[in-house]
Amino acid sequence: MRAWPPALQRGLGELQRDLAAIEDAATTIRYFLPCMITGLLQTPEYARQTLAHPLVNRGAEWQTALARRLERQQSLYQSGRQFVFVLTEAALRWPLCPPAIMALQMDRIASLGELAGVDIRIVPAHPPVPSGPLNGFTLYDDRLVTVEVFTGELALRDPRDIAYSKEIFDFYHGRSLADEDARVFLGQLAQEYRERAKTDIP
Repeated sequence: MRAWPPALQRGLGELQRDLAAIEDAATTIRYFLPCMITGLLQTPEYARQTLAHPLVNRGAEWQTALARRLERQQSLYQSGRQFVFVLTEAALRWPLCPPAIMALQMDRIASLGELAGVDIRIVPAHPPVPSGPLNGFTLYDDRLVTVEVFTGELALRDPRDIAYSKEIFDFYHGRSLADEDARVFLGQLAQEYRERAKTDIP
């Protein structure tokens, strides 16, 4: 368990550097995202909102962290690597940013799904899934699981934890929209956000 307050003393930028090192050591990375869109998929505007918020940075500088988070996205274009993202509809609908920015975020995810090494999956709200997603997590190959909570980050290396996390991932992965179905869903959601932006009061 790594608590955030002591870790933030090193700076948000250093935390992004640590995360990049973990990612670079993995060939296949699986993300289960029930609540938020992860950094590798974020637009600059969405990323800025997540890093600059006082609940996250606690006064720490975030500009360097933003630059390094966007740099990390280059790994999506590397050959020989596989990234699988399973997002719930709730994660995509959480209004972290204004509707116009959320629409661009949907477009961004859809475009990244066209990359050879990127698999975007979406768990829709309907039909209902017979199990609630308690938390998000990331699987690095079959050797590490990380779980972020408000107070810190868990790193799980026990084979039993990894196997169970993989079972959970496969459960939601098997109930998700993929390929063209996922792109259509994202396109419809982007259009919803654009329609909402027209009626938003600045």
